Amino acid sequence: MRSRVIFLLLFVSIITILLFSPLISYLLKDLVISKLENALDMNIVLGETQFRLPTKLSISDIKAIDKYGTAFVAKKADFKLDVPKIFTACIALDCEFQNVELKSKMSKSLNNTLKPLGVLPQDSYDFDSARGTMTVKKGLFAINDLNAEGPYFKFSGDMARTDNTEVDYDIEFNINSEVVALNQNYPLLIDEDKDGWYTIKYSVKGDPRKPASFFFSTGGIELKRIPAREE
Repeated sequence: MRSRVIFLLLFVSIITILLFSPLISYLLKDLVISKLENALDMNIVLGETQFRLPTKLSISDIKAIDKYGTAFVAKKADFKLDVPKIFTACIALDCEFQNVELKSKMSKSLNNTLKPLGVLPQDSYDFDSARGTMTVKKGLFAINDLNAEGPYFKFSGDMARTDNTEVDYDIEFNINSEVVALNQNYPLLIDEDKDGWYTIKYSVKGDPRKPASFFFSTGGIELKRIPAREE
């Protein structure tokens, strides 16, 4: 019994020393960022950084660059590391970004997705703030409790992607009427609340080219694909 108590005290002491040592700074800035670069297949460039011990990191400017160019820009980013999960080979970060821009391939992908709905193409998608919990571990990249708000676009929900390209998305988009074409002959978007915002709900699980389940709704229109039950 005594040996167990001593072992527990030693373990707590080691964890405390690690948390309040400069090592955690290197862990946040180097190990965590490198994990994100590998998961996103992007180069991440950091501006001025400030550590707030034991597990917080603030960055004045942050950019993520893919092979097509700058894909993500934020004027300020705050990260908080969930230290216990490191011992399970998992990086979990509570993230908060300010003044966000989505560009390059990200904006083109959103343009292609929203164009059939009459949404005008954007050079970049701008958000005043974005927050969520980012998780990176072997074979998985996920963002949970995502919430992003901007003048013309808002979205919330959960997103996950595995190494074998399977996804699990459950997202709600809100689109301001100011970025929707007025000359649509058969508009799919309907402002049900008359508040100037359109709502799109989107869910897909499995291989996005042939999903196991799919759900899409907007303006009273719903499209569903539900997997068949096994006999």
